[in-house]
Amino acid sequence: MHFGSGAQRTTLSLEQVRILSDEWMDQYNHFHPHQSLGGLAPATDARQREVKKV
Repeated sequence: MHFGSGAQRTTLSLEQVRILSDEWMDQYNHFHPHQSLGGLAPATDARQREVKKV
């Protein structure tokens, strides 16, 4: 997989692409605001639910 163009082109191995995509999915799934949670990130929503339990 290639990113960039010309002299700044970077070639990534399949393993590097997997790592980057896993990191992106983790960031998106846990820290990105979700409309279904009222604009909260899932991690924030989970923390708020835990506080309410106590």
